[in-house]
Amino acid sequence: MEIICYSCGRGEMPENTLEEIQQCQDINLTWRIEMDVQLTKDEELVLFQDEKDTLRLTGTNKKISELNSKELQSLNPEHYFKSGDFYPLREKPLSIPFLNDVFLKFPKKKN
Repeated sequence: MEIICYSCGRGEMPENTLEEIQQCQDINLTWRIEMDVQLTKDEELVLFQDEKDTLRLTGTNKKISELNSKELQSLNPEHYFKSGDFYPLREKPLSIPFLNDVFLKFPKKKN
């Protein structure tokens, strides 16, 4: 049996973020990480779950493919991430990570 962190561990930490990949790796280095990759308007690869639009996660109704990388960084990908009754990342937002950031932060991860 293989264990896979779906959406980089969706639910425990904000999905498809560097923080969530780190959480999965801290639990077990052998776990595979499933992530969703999309292409921005200016052809940058970024991690983001929803292909249809960004509304569910950011509160902004746009498609990743309609935004350039600079516009994308103004969105909080975890606006609706909830811990108990609290939204901890509204005051301290994360940014949508570039795929290259994953490779730089986790250079030895190969699967």
